[in-house]
Amino acid sequence: MTFFYIYKKIKHDWIIFLSIFILSCSHPICEDIKGGGEVLKTKSIILKPGSEGKDAIISYRYPDSNYASSKSLSVITWKYLRNRDFENSFFDFDIEKAIPVNAKINKAVLKLYADTINQFETKFGHINFINVDNDNDNDIKTWKLNYITSSWTEDSITWNNQPQIEESDFVSVLGPKYYFQAFEIDVKKFVQKKLRKSPQIYGFKMDFDHGDNSSSATIALRFCSSDHQKSELWPELSIEYELE
Repeated sequence: MTFFYIYKKIKHDWIIFLSIFILSCSHPICEDIKGGGEVLKTKSIILKPGSEGKDAIISYRYPDSNYASSKSLSVITWKYLRNRDFENSFFDFDIEKAIPVNAKINKAVLKLYADTINQFETKFGHINFINVDNDNDNDIKTWKLNYITSSWTEDSITWNNQPQIEESDFVSVLGPKYYFQAFEIDVKKFVQKKLRKSPQIYGFKMDFDHGDNSSSATIALRFCSSDHQKSELWPELSIEYELE
């Protein structure tokens, strides 16, 4: 057996070993080799903050009160005789620290879970919300997420000092069919605005997509906040992006 034969045999075995290793490897360098020199740029991230998250409720009836530690994110309209109340929720995600400003956003989905653990007026989850299949014009059929256009802080926001919003540009969402319904909402535009800061966006205001509620019944959307006792139900923002 000549030296040249041994050299060829070792080289052949080494090439086979290296090929198997690269095919089973998920490191970016291996992906670069498998992709013919082009590194795969697509990345994904999930933001699901807990108590450090930024969200709060405001109340029309208690205009100077702050509800930053509420376990629910609610939109509520309620009337009884001359008494009335409205609640809205505000929330934001710290996207700028998680994604490069030059990222190309391919997909962004907000997931909100119904609060079926904490009661409101002895009821759980969404209350008396009429979905889009109902033809009664007095019923609320949709809700919306408005872009917040001025700064706010979780521990001081109230009805009287609530931040400004973009009235004409918002995400419209069909109402729930069930009291326990969770939502997955396309918020790609929101993430793009947050990163580009053109204009500056400070999160979402959750509201009903209507004028005034003519019914005397309580109508409520109730989701879990970042202060909810079950971490798996915290608001979640999943983003897929590429580095340009």
